[in-house]
Amino acid sequence: MKRISFFLLLFTLGATPGLRGQDAATEERLNKLSGQIEDLIAGQKAQQKHLADLAKELESVREQAAKPTGNYANQEDVCNRVIRWLDSHLKENAP
Repeated sequence: MKRISFFLLLFTLGATPGLRGQDAATEERLNKLSGQIEDLIAGQKAQQKHLADLAKELESVREQAAKPTGNYANQEDVCNRVIRWLDSHLKENAP
């Protein structure tokens, strides 16, 4: 019984540095993963902000496109111009 306890004690003490080494490596990997996750979250937030800015800009462009510019001729304006043009040509060619 003493032998088993002694071997168990030796095994426990001998395995502890190995476990500590594994814990350090595991902790390092976890820290690395944690940093990568934080980078991904920051990147996602930046993309969301950029997407929101693009949505605002698109809405602004849509509003500008919906407003009439006022630089177009309606049917009455076209008719008046044609009449003036015909009048001027008829006056030039009148005997």
